[in-house]
Amino acid sequence: MAFMQQQIQYGKWIRVETIDGTDFVPIEFATGSVKQFLEAVEDGTAHTGDYQQTVACDLLDYLNTHDANDVCDVSPVEGYGARLSAPGYLDCTDWVVCKTEKEAVDYLDEMFGE
Repeated sequence: MAFMQQQIQYGKWIRVETIDGTDFVPIEFATGSVKQFLEAVEDGTAHTGDYQQTVACDLLDYLNTHDANDVCDVSPVEGYGARLSAPGYLDCTDWVVCKTEKEAVDYLDEMFGE
């Protein structure tokens, strides 16, 4: 994947656990019910299952599943998002969020080579 370049950025993310695995969505994509959910989590008023179905529906465009019923859990997370991206093209891998920048670089090197 020589034309693909490492892309690492620190920030807040939405972690979505599905029956097929974990997807990470940049917090900038949060709208409507997703924003309400994140605010409820931040102020401690969100409970397990609150907003989950509507949040899942609002995030479906960014997930590897197309069925909101496949979503098991949604939670905010902060860290280093890592993926490969082809500048000037739409080609890119899915985001993965790591605790440190070094972990993000190591993940990309291990999964996709240097």
